[in-house]
Amino acid sequence: MEEQLSEIEKNADQHASLTINPEFYSKIVLQLANDTKKAEETEKNIKLIARHVMLLDLYYETNNLEYKDLAEKAKIALLKNIPNNYKGDFEKLYKKLSTFWKYEKSLLGKKKFSKKERMEYIRKKSSDVFMYIFIAEFSVHIPKNVIDALYALQQLNDICDDIMDTKEDRENGSPNLIFLFSWDYKDIKSLSGMENIEMYSLVEGLTSVIRKNTMIEFPFIFEKGMEYQQKIVNML
Repeated sequence: MEEQLSEIEKNADQHASLTINPEFYSKIVLQLANDTKKAEETEKNIKLIARHVMLLDLYYETNNLEYKDLAEKAKIALLKNIPNNYKGDFEKLYKKLSTFWKYEKSLLGKKKFSKKERMEYIRKKSSDVFMYIFIAEFSVHIPKNVIDALYALQQLNDICDDIMDTKEDRENGSPNLIFLFSWDYKDIKSLSGMENIEMYSLVEGLTSVIRKNTMIEFPFIFEKGMEYQQKIVNML
């Protein structure tokens, strides 16, 4: 019997499909393991953790307990699917990941950010990708160059997502990557020339990681990365 989801859960899944791309991981498992069942299980589990991440992120931004409860529901469902010998490592990884939301919120009180703080925030912001990789590796070992490509793609996704949501996040007082580049940011045209250069250089650097590390057997990762890179460059 198919699980009945609330509208909040459906919206979280839709957002996750655009920013986390659970299908990427199932494609990788299918190619590496040549096992349809394992690929389907991977996608199902990553959709659960992606839903959890999306909902918990909303909870930390709004303090709405409904988001927290639904996030916990997704995590409980995932834990039922995790092999016993992986559960200890999962909890350690999850604990490390969960510190990000508090770190992100602490930045809202600041007016200026160093280059080091900016890069540290970006690195932490996209670290959830290692949770998805961990889950995919229940089924098959994933080569490091593919992991590097997935990480770079997640960073590009997060940058693109924050740029598109800047106006809404500004109104809601939610954390947003663009605030690290200009606290007085109102729209894309208000960024100074230097900030434009910094953002462009960052995106170019991330794209080069994808170009350098992606195996030819996984062209869909490269194509998706280029798609997001182009969106960001167009906005700048």
